[in-house]
Amino acid sequence: MAAAAFIAAGAFVGSMALLGAYERTKREWLGWAESYAFLILYLALGALVLGLHADFAGAAPVLVWASTIVGVLGVLGCLAGQSAMLFCGVPFPRVAVLVTVAFGGILLWMGGISGATLAEGVLPAGLGWLGVGVVAVAVLIIAIMLRDPALVRGDRMPTAAEMVVGAVPFVAIGAWLVWLGAEL
Repeated sequence: MAAAAFIAAGAFVGSMALLGAYERTKREWLGWAESYAFLILYLALGALVLGLHADFAGAAPVLVWASTIVGVLGVLGCLAGQSAMLFCGVPFPRVAVLVTVAFGGILLWMGGISGATLAEGVLPAGLGWLGVGVVAVAVLIIAIMLRDPALVRGDRMPTAAEMVVGAVPFVAIGAWLVWLGAEL
């Protein structure tokens, strides 16, 4: 599972960097690279969700089962949206809501695993608190973003200021994945 966490961390950071570069330059090859990085991210997260379920189900069964179900649905939604864009040419605005909601499911999975860590002490408490904090901030940012229909539909990209605010939880998600991988 450590490898899946490290791959997810690298793909997450890479996909976000490539997305930023693509939005600034509109170079097609950056768009393709970003799409494949997101696909790798979702595949690695799928392996991590399922692998951690097996490892953690005994620690906090209800929380871990609920988190796993939400995480699997989130991963499947993200994979469906990303695959539709990458392999079927579906424009992002048509899958933006699906991918945003599905990514919210992945965040809830992360929060559940972090909660199980805090409840049962299966991993360091700092990792649990980092995960809970990241999820709280990211859900707040998603809620704020959902208030802007143009942003939700993908008709406009976030402003530079919005990207900076959004970068904080994204960096923390990468850090959580690396720390998780180091502990596994």
